[in-house]
Amino acid sequence: METLLLKLEHARSLREKIRRLKSKTELENYRLKIIGILNAATLEMSRMTKERKHNEVEKVVKEIMRLKNALGDDFFEAARINAFGREITQLGSYLLTGGQYFKPVMIQDDDDNIVKLYFFVISEAETTKILFRYYLEHASFLDEYFALGLVTPEGHTQVEIYGSLCPPYWKIRRDVINNATVRLTRHDDFENSNSNEYDNFSDHSFP
Repeated sequence: METLLLKLEHARSLREKIRRLKSKTELENYRLKIIGILNAATLEMSRMTKERKHNEVEKVVKEIMRLKNALGDDFFEAARINAFGREITQLGSYLLTGGQYFKPVMIQDDDDNIVKLYFFVISEAETTKILFRYYLEHASFLDEYFALGLVTPEGHTQVEIYGSLCPPYWKIRRDVINNATVRLTRHDDFENSNSNEYDNFSDHSFP
């Protein structure tokens, strides 16, 4: 962890160089450098999450946000970096990829009444096929509230309503795992029943 924190601290010192960028090549070089550091942070936070070192994870997140503030919105927008991964965790034969947006992202273009703040992707570990996408959403219609949204091929729904206070990442994560576990059990049962019925179609992929 200390090595990672030193890398993040060093990256903050690049602020003046980044502000003097004069070419797309220079931008791309710094973009790849920052992405490399963020990827290293994701791996380290994944390890700490597995070891339940939540406080240490939050320290890394705080330093990542300091890096973002130091380098500025203009660089991150030009570099097309709008989020960072907080973890990649194996759940049986599935992967949970959790992450945080640097600033709220509109779910629908030109509608800032509902934005997403965190994302959680459930995928098959072997094929990387994405099954579910969850988002922490903040809605500001008549009443402001936070909710856990779920996007599947069938559409969008909200599976948890949190009220007016933003829940911590670890609460959202637990709700995602609980909800996904139920859905994945149904998914596995569906595939197993079809596999038994259609033994000659083992290569058939279900939507």
